[in-house]
Amino acid sequence: MKVYFDNQIFLIQRVGGVSRYFYNLKKALIENKLCKVDNWAFIYRNYYLGKGNGAIFLRPLGLKKIDKLAGSSTALRYMGKINELIAFHRLRNSDRDLIHVTADDSEYLKGANLKKPIVATVHDLIAELYPSDFPDIKNWLKQRKNTFKRADHLICISESTKRDLKDIYGISEDKISMVYHGPPDYMVEGEKFNLLNSKTEQPQRYLLYIGDRKTPYKNFWKMIENLVPILDGNDELKLLCVGSPFTQLEQDGLNKFGLRNAVKSVQALDQELFSIYQNAACLILPSVYEGFGFPLLEAMKAGCPILASSSSSLPEVGGNGALYFDPASFNNFTHQLKMILSNGELKKELLKHQPKVLERFSWKITAEQTYKVYSNLS
Repeated sequence: MKVYFDNQIFLIQRVGGVSRYFYNLKKALIENKLCKVDNWAFIYRNYYLGKGNGAIFLRPLGLKKIDKLAGSSTALRYMGKINELIAFHRLRNSDRDLIHVTADDSEYLKGANLKKPIVATVHDLIAELYPSDFPDIKNWLKQRKNTFKRADHLICISESTKRDLKDIYGISEDKISMVYHGPPDYMVEGEKFNLLNSKTEQPQRYLLYIGDRKTPYKNFWKMIENLVPILDGNDELKLLCVGSPFTQLEQDGLNKFGLRNAVKSVQALDQELFSIYQNAACLILPSVYEGFGFPLLEAMKAGCPILASSSSSLPEVGGNGALYFDPASFNNFTHQLKMILSNGELKKELLKHQPKVLERFSWKITAEQTYKVYSNLS
């Protein structure tokens, strides 16, 4: 079988969860000799694709040049159109058996009369469930709805996302399959992260927060508010935020809660994540919604205790390898966190369950189950 993965996500994202998913899926499909996968990535700026073996991915242009050009939304749009024209032409003259679109726009396939099955992966329904967090996405949602309608089959990355897709779009059960992500293979033990290199003093003990702080559904500021009783006046415990540097607005917000010196931000490379998780007292994942919750697997791979929101996919993915709290009320947040920090037996029990939870996730399994979807359509 010959499958075509379009180039959308590899132009949209320099780094990110969705492009990493497609890169690893392609790699697993090929390495396990399940099917041939082509990308035809004429213009892209994706870091993962740039690492790819030439036999798997086409790499004709320098990433730095493309990344610089893509800073302009107009240039990005035109680069996308060039990719679409190339794909349109090549698909009409190719023997590819199936198309797997990597983002939510499939309009460019509309006039091709390809008569080839189309598969799309649904990572989450956050924009539909929390529209106030995502202004100006009316056209994108229309594209997404059309892609869901046009696709012959949809893959959801969790049972939670599958339920949301059925509830919101009324899509029938027989058009949807649930296939989990694979594990964080990029996290390798041995790469040490030195906070001093980030001009941040090394805290003796730290809680960990990973990712976006801006979008309201991530619940970052509600977490900060509920950490005040734990961090205020406690010189031996900090909160470490991995992501972009704090903006002035964020610094003002931390000052308001009296936590400016208790909360630090750092930027980290993939190879440094293992050390960051491994040395954390606890990962906190307070989001009110996640399509999957990849930091759960990252933390488990490094043996890091987890306190996560009890909503959406997080209990499904985290299982008994984490403790949970209600993200709406935060009623049991402080109690659960203190238990992790002070109860050695509880921590040991959580860490004991984590390897078993991780066994459920494998890129080989992800590839095999995805290939089964392809086979049923061909």
